[in-house]
Amino acid sequence: MNNLYTNKKIILKRLFLILSAFFAVLSAKGQSEDGIKLDVPRLVPLSPTATAMVKYQSYPVDHCTGVPNITIPLYDIVAGEVTIPVTLSYHASGLKPKEGSGYAGAGWTLNLEPSIARQVIGVADNDYYGWFDRYFSQNTVPGDERDRLIYYGEMVDNKRDTRPDKFTYKLPGGGGSGYFSDRSSPLITVPHNSDVVRYVESDMNITDGNGVKYLFNGVHETMNDIITRWMCTSICSARYPHPTLVSFQYQTLQNQWEPSAYYNLNDRLVFDERDKDGSPKLYLMEQKSGGNNYYQITAGRSSGSSSLPNANKESVSSYVANMSYPSGSYCAEGRMSTTRLAQVNFMGNRLSVSYKAVGEVPNNTSVLDKMQVTDENGELVRTINFYVTPYNGKTSLTKLDSVRISAPGVESQTYSFRYVGVNSFPSI
Repeated sequence: MNNLYTNKKIILKRLFLILSAFFAVLSAKGQSEDGIKLDVPRLVPLSPTATAMVKYQSYPVDHCTGVPNITIPLYDIVAGEVTIPVTLSYHASGLKPKEGSGYAGAGWTLNLEPSIARQVIGVADNDYYGWFDRYFSQNTVPGDERDRLIYYGEMVDNKRDTRPDKFTYKLPGGGGSGYFSDRSSPLITVPHNSDVVRYVESDMNITDGNGVKYLFNGVHETMNDIITRWMCTSICSARYPHPTLVSFQYQTLQNQWEPSAYYNLNDRLVFDERDKDGSPKLYLMEQKSGGNNYYQITAGRSSGSSSLPNANKESVSSYVANMSYPSGSYCAEGRMSTTRLAQVNFMGNRLSVSYKAVGEVPNNTSVLDKMQVTDENGELVRTINFYVTPYNGKTSLTKLDSVRISAPGVESQTYSFRYVGVNSFPSI
């Protein structure tokens, strides 16, 4: 009996110490923050073409997903044991807010060059505090209690990595996605496949199930200093690595991107509170790029025959509103570099791609114009014309009206498309 009583006292004492430490942490955090604290993930945007590529891997065309297979064959690049079907495909999953148009039009993707896209989750894996270096001394949990609070706070604020980035890739015969466990190990594909994807310094390479090697060297899409997409520069044979069977050339474009271009910075949250006497108190938080505005909503006088009173909006501080919400700084902004395919060389043949501008300022944008294929003697083999136009004058989103495929001595083939609600299409 005495032994049972002693054990009970020990358990209660330990429970008291645990609860004391827990409330101490809450107190330390609460002294510097107001009431409700909401955290949002750090957003590092992808280019519209990279977003479209990722969509096909995360939301595949399949009878089970209900997404129909809408594909137009344009040309086949054949170089030894490598075959690249050049196609246009439409993903019928619909458009999302802030989702831009690719060069072939909204929802349309030109399937040609292999690439690897990265969705940064928290901190980029290769950063100083990234996933690759999580076991190094700078990323271990400190022994001091105050330093531990700072350490865990930096995790919450996306200054230290807690999860690996997601990598998605596309090859001529398929693709996949997965995560790196560390810098030197190959990508763990989910679901598993026979492709071997490796991270080499700032470049990458893939060896597919047939032994064909794809090199992603030196051509990247970036957001500030973060690489968000690796472009394939060459394809080599499994049996004969030299010479290169297929090589790709790109144009790199520099853009200044604001968060509003890819993230809705006009989000509004309404918080419903109760005063001590039980009367309702409404607060409105409006998120802006330069900071957040807080308002208290009160009922005014009724107007006209309506029984509902007008609402008055009074500006208050975050302290009075008893809430704290992250500002737009959680969304990466600054210099974004994007790429577009310029030329493909294969076995002495050449496929060249040209672009044109459509729309009026400020909604003007670049779209595909045409592709031309010439043989080793410089003779024209195939011409593919793209007819891409804006939905209307209020948006930069574009639509593919038609595509025409022609070759010398052969009757041309045209695919045309009709869209509903063109004039009412929103600017999102």
